[in-house]
Amino acid sequence: MRYREESGGQEHSYLSLCRFLSSISCFQSQLTYFPMYRLAEVEVAALYPRIREVTPNCRNGKSKILLCTFVNAVYASIVSLVFSRQLIPRADLLSHADYSGVSTDAQVRWIGHIVVQNRNCSLIVQKLPDQVDEPLRPGFEFKLFDAFEDYRWTLDGRGIVVQHQLLSEPDKQYRQLTMLDLQSPISASRSRKLCVFKAWRLQIVRFCYRDNLQQMLVFVNQRGRQLQDAYLVDLRNGDKRLLYKNDKYILLSFDFNCTLRLGLTENKNGMQEVYTKNASSAFQLHKAFTADTSVGSRLISIDKDGSTIYWISNEHEDKGSLVAEDAITGFQRVIQHPKRADISYVYIDFLTGEPLLAGEEYFYPEITYVHEKLAAHYSFLKERFPDATIYPLRISADFSRWYFTVVSDREPGTYYLYWNAGDQRRLLFLFYSNRKVRKYKMQPKRAVEVVTRDGLVQVCYLTCPADQFSTPYPLVADVHGGPHARNYWEFDSTVQLHVDRGYAILQCNFRGSTGYGKAFLRAGFGQWGGTMQNDVIDAIDWSVSAGIADPARLAISGVSYGGYAALMATVQTPDMFQCAVDSFGPSNLVTLYQSMPREWKPTKASYAIRLGATANTEAEMRWLFNRSPIAYKDRIKTPLLIIQGMDDLVVPVKESDQIVEALAGSGLTLIYAIFLDEAHGLHYVPNVLLQYSLVERFLQLYLHGESETVATIPKGCTAMLEAYPEWNTLETWCTTAIYQFVYLLLETEIMGGEKVKCSLIFKEGDEVKGFIVKNVIGFGSFGQVYEVFNSADNQPAAMKVELTAQRNHTLKNELMILRKLRNANVRHICKIFTYGRVTEYSYIIMSLVGPNIRYLLKTTNANGAFNLRTVLHVGVLSLEALQDMHSAGYLHRDVKPENFAIGNEPNSRQLFILDFGMSRQFVNNEHVHRKPRAKCGFRGTLFYASANALKLCEQSRKDDIWSWFYMLIRMTTGNLPWCHKMPSKEMKLQKQARALSIVKNEVMGNASSFLAGCPTEFHNLLRHLKSMTYYDRPDYDFIYGQLNQIMKKNKLTDDMPLDWEQLRTN
Repeated sequence: MRYREESGGQEHSYLSLCRFLSSISCFQSQLTYFPMYRLAEVEVAALYPRIREVTPNCRNGKSKILLCTFVNAVYASIVSLVFSRQLIPRADLLSHADYSGVSTDAQVRWIGHIVVQNRNCSLIVQKLPDQVDEPLRPGFEFKLFDAFEDYRWTLDGRGIVVQHQLLSEPDKQYRQLTMLDLQSPISASRSRKLCVFKAWRLQIVRFCYRDNLQQMLVFVNQRGRQLQDAYLVDLRNGDKRLLYKNDKYILLSFDFNCTLRLGLTENKNGMQEVYTKNASSAFQLHKAFTADTSVGSRLISIDKDGSTIYWISNEHEDKGSLVAEDAITGFQRVIQHPKRADISYVYIDFLTGEPLLAGEEYFYPEITYVHEKLAAHYSFLKERFPDATIYPLRISADFSRWYFTVVSDREPGTYYLYWNAGDQRRLLFLFYSNRKVRKYKMQPKRAVEVVTRDGLVQVCYLTCPADQFSTPYPLVADVHGGPHARNYWEFDSTVQLHVDRGYAILQCNFRGSTGYGKAFLRAGFGQWGGTMQNDVIDAIDWSVSAGIADPARLAISGVSYGGYAALMATVQTPDMFQCAVDSFGPSNLVTLYQSMPREWKPTKASYAIRLGATANTEAEMRWLFNRSPIAYKDRIKTPLLIIQGMDDLVVPVKESDQIVEALAGSGLTLIYAIFLDEAHGLHYVPNVLLQYSLVERFLQLYLHGESETVATIPKGCTAMLEAYPEWNTLETWCTTAIYQFVYLLLETEIMGGEKVKCSLIFKEGDEVKGFIVKNVIGFGSFGQVYEVFNSADNQPAAMKVELTAQRNHTLKNELMILRKLRNANVRHICKIFTYGRVTEYSYIIMSLVGPNIRYLLKTTNANGAFNLRTVLHVGVLSLEALQDMHSAGYLHRDVKPENFAIGNEPNSRQLFILDFGMSRQFVNNEHVHRKPRAKCGFRGTLFYASANALKLCEQSRKDDIWSWFYMLIRMTTGNLPWCHKMPSKEMKLQKQARALSIVKNEVMGNASSFLAGCPTEFHNLLRHLKSMTYYDRPDYDFIYGQLNQIMKKNKLTDDMPLDWEQLRTN
């Protein structure tokens, strides 16, 4: 029955909306037999004409968006009624486990684990039971300090050493070691500071078996990020002693008495050289590894007296064996040959360094070597867990107590305690690492072999949904990172999340993956975008031909190299995938190589071998670029979700920025999520939850699986999102409901701002090189500025002073550039009278100018704007100053009204450009334009900086002109459109810059609104600016021509008064 209420010939919107929603409910009832077919198939966009029909009076854009949000919410409720299956909540799978960072002391008497709430960590320590019927005893809690990094049990079990970063220090480069005393009374303070290192990284290596177990070995990166020095720390008093100053080796190894025995370095050919030494001799070359051997081989331990080195080694065979090597002769004894895969797991005796257990993983993990000392104990455990793999995590020195876990693909971790006393053996369940997961049914991970097109065999893992009546499934190919890493048969929370939403997940160990031998690894060298990519496609083709995957519902996703593979798939197989998710993936192999983290540079030769080339020659750069997704951006037509960490050093944010910029104007559906305080991977739970809410909804839109409803954005999330194509109609919002997240900026912790403490150096009457101080003009974090006069002729001047103690120093750079600009006859710059430096400060004495343009804008007119004649006067003279600077080879990089000032009377029509502290030469000594750097800090002022500068990209001449153009608009209209959208000043500067770049791009997308109140010629200037690239020279003649055209069209003449002249007359 239809209900209609007439009101002036219009049907009431809410009645029609109810009827409309009711029709959706009826339609959904027809979808009962299609369990993979959900909300995405009946998108609100398809129903938009009906919404428009029933809401004829809803003209406001915000109202329309709110209506769409309402419809989505009600619609989701209807779907949840029709399909009653409960989805596993994201938070249960992706939040912190109940027990994480679990470890025991050496004698397996105490156990500790980390509890994380928000960003605060606590260490919970408990006494382990001694009887079968005895539960874990209540323990005590240590609040961990600042940024917790690691903790280790002392060998005697009497204490725990905690490593943490001191966030209270300005440069965050200090690491502290703190001792937690387990023997102290509860009432006493259990913690005491050991020592502090100023270091980029600190690593606890081991406790030494000498000096009554009271010495600890640590590696410290205090002289740079590349090489580590070795220190001994006394656990009794915190004294630290330099044990070895390292100027060569990328890896050092010490025996159990903390005597240096081995060093590893890499030569220019990419070979890793192993050097050994005894207690009295110098280092001697022991052997060398090729690039493929070095990836497949690794040092396990050195025995107590340094005579035997234990390796996983593939030097003499294809797969890695467990070997014992004589440190002097190099003779190797094989302890365990592999069966089908490299030895990957080894448990060593912490008293002797001898391997006790070893295992490998081809399809599934298995222990293949058990030392005779453990044979009886291990057999007992295998009888209790016949179908599982048992991994001991700690075995006491007398082998009587074991703390171990049982591995499963459907359980995140089950932990047990085993002990024996004589002939009696006991087994006690301790805990599940994540109890929340156990109430849901997890799906098994099945191993399969897939033959590639050229005959290699790759092991893949396939996880399918529980519903067996929906095959073929929508499938997501999840590509692992590295690429020289691998997938394992293990519990994977993200895989289980996607499977619960109705997708089959395929994870391939393509050629180049580790664990399957040297030949298989070597086959992937230089194959980025080549046969490694083919292997992934071959595995997907297999899943389709086997009837597992629906060829019309395929997606590809990956992290790091996997993100690159996802991008490359959209280029090489553009019609295969309905969507792709790139997380932290590089888009340009040239810039990836050029921006290599500093700590990787000692191994850059082997890195280049694995990558396929360096970026040192034009030919090699061309080779790498031809294997980069960005080289083929015009082929990409697959919808993309790109996820990136702002602080990523492995794959810098520029890698994602450049592909987004290349695709932004193409009309492609693209979501770009940047997490402002994350690096190479997300670690903060609210960010992880938002990441997978985006991924879920994105996959649902294109593969028609299920998605958990997102009621609110996780509190504390630090995401910033962009969406393309930019939209201004309701239809676009309806098409992808995921856009409801876009242009979201959520702040994390408030960064405490520090006030500038400034005491004036000079007082009235003080003399500096013949100039007398008259008064202070200004002071702040930049330094101090005084008005002075020449004692010889009383001519006024300005003295700029920079304190030696202040943090930022720009005066030296400014002086150098001012002198060069003066020599190049640049117009509109101040004259330098003198300069100097003493212990407390540096100074420049230069021409005294009049008020700056910002001050004049505030004081001349009530609306904060100039008349058009004044705008053009300032515009032409400031452009002349910038043109001259550019001709001299310099960028200003901080163009704004404050940095232009008029002359003093009677020269108030003169204009001076000021403050060159951020200026930079953009040409080399041959006057050739410099190439953009891979990493740049922000330079400029947020309000006037170009969107390019705000994204921390290298600036060029066009960026100065963009800032000049913003200044022109500010002078014309009285403000800029983003004046009320500025990010919080309490955020870090880089985060503010990133947030504002999005706002500026959004505003400039609508030129008519952006340039409202400006002459039409400004639209021509905007088009010219948008057309410019990094290397382009601005067309100054065209810009001058547009300004002159405004003069003529408005019948303005040079003799008309300027605003400040008119104010003075009045």
